[in-house]
Amino acid sequence: MAVQPRQTPPRRAGGRVPPRLLRTLGDGRKRGKRSPVRTILLTLAVLFVVVPVVMAAVGGVYYVNTANSLRPRLAKLETYRPFQTSRVVDRNGILLYEFVSQGSRDPVVLKQVSKLLLDATLSIEDKTFYQNVGVDYMSLAKAVYRNIAVPGSSGASTITQQLIKLVILEESELGSTPQQLARRKITEAILAQELTKEKSKDEILELYVNEINYGNLAYGIQAASERYFGKNAGELNLNEASLLAGIPQLPTKYNPIQFMDANRVLPGVVLPTGWLNSGANLPDDISAPRYRQVDVLRQMVLNGAVTKVTEKQAREAIAQSLQFVPQEVPLQAPHFVFYVRDAINNDPVLGKLLASEGGLTITTTLDLRLQRIAQQEAVQRIDALVVEGRNIHNAAVVMLQPGTGQILAMLGSVNYNRIEKTTTPGEEKNVIDGKVNVTTALRQPGSALKPFTYLSALERGKLDAGSVLWDVETRFPIKLGANDKNIDDEDFWYGPKNFSLKWNG
Repeated sequence: MAVQPRQTPPRRAGGRVPPRLLRTLGDGRKRGKRSPVRTILLTLAVLFVVVPVVMAAVGGVYYVNTANSLRPRLAKLETYRPFQTSRVVDRNGILLYEFVSQGSRDPVVLKQVSKLLLDATLSIEDKTFYQNVGVDYMSLAKAVYRNIAVPGSSGASTITQQLIKLVILEESELGSTPQQLARRKITEAILAQELTKEKSKDEILELYVNEINYGNLAYGIQAASERYFGKNAGELNLNEASLLAGIPQLPTKYNPIQFMDANRVLPGVVLPTGWLNSGANLPDDISAPRYRQVDVLRQMVLNGAVTKVTEKQAREAIAQSLQFVPQEVPLQAPHFVFYVRDAINNDPVLGKLLASEGGLTITTTLDLRLQRIAQQEAVQRIDALVVEGRNIHNAAVVMLQPGTGQILAMLGSVNYNRIEKTTTPGEEKNVIDGKVNVTTALRQPGSALKPFTYLSALERGKLDAGSVLWDVETRFPIKLGANDKNIDDEDFWYGPKNFSLKWNG
């Protein structure tokens, strides 16, 4: 290949290169200067590529370290035993009472829960539950944006995060300052993701619906279904399910019991056209639980691909009135029930279990059929004596099974809820205080001792069937020095008297 000889620039006379030509030749040899555009591009590359990569690496290290330190706390779920309802039943399994000091809870498996309730819960609380990793980052980002505009307006916690808050976190971690809130959200998010790795979605959802508070001392969906509607969780219809699903957000505010009428009915609501728009005007007289129910049904309709609930079905459901069951806790054979409770509380093992976890079914010796007979007979006898003008107002009955001593009936008073003041001049006591269990109260033995006294005398041959016992005044010496001269001195002699203060001979 031919090589072209290097050209040398023309020179002026005297050997100098023309300045204009020198500048032209020099342009191709400049070094060390960059275009401003290139500098900007390089800066942006650092900001949008290098920095995120570094931050991701740092964040990843932080997440791994934090997750490793928090993960052992999930073991609490394996040993967690939430309190449950304890029940007292008679010898035939008939319910006598439920202990609900902390509340009612009856855990169920997921397949025992109405699908409508599950769909309603997911729609209003966490519609991406089965897809997310325990945290819904898109919803979280939206919540952050909304909270910047209106502080406290949105939480964006998934069902998994809520479960972590309910079961895993300690009371000291639930502070409300910005720093405490941020720390808690980070802890919730990390533990929620780790829990999603350890348990299936169905297992998490089952834990959740058995744990949350549905108001009115009902914890878990089975207790709520029984407490409000007197049915099992698997039997809830769309109207009932959508109402219950909305309560956990604010259990006190959305408790429907405070809004029902005298017949225990919560009236239905006729929804206006366009109600699927969250800004639609709803009826002015709509109650708080129904207002929340509208939100639930709206989300169910919008999530129709999953819930299969149409707008027509939603409108028809909420238009129906809801009938609630009586809210009084059933109590049968009250004196016996509380006699049993005291016996359990005094037991070093069962007492602690009843007070903390509960979940006991206490089968007793009582026969409710015999209990009702005792109640009826005692009331009729006392009523008859009152009509006769007798100053008798109360009675107590205990039935024991011969041979075993098992208590078949225990009636502590004729009416557990009755209190009646005495009308006897100079007296201030009650002639009946129904809640006092007369069968266990300390009282003068009176004639209750006579059968045992007579039996002992017969066994020893001191008396026989024809012996006569005289009803005459008798005095017993009670102090050293008692004699005929001080027989009227009560410090030395004791003389029992009949109720009538007379002697019958």
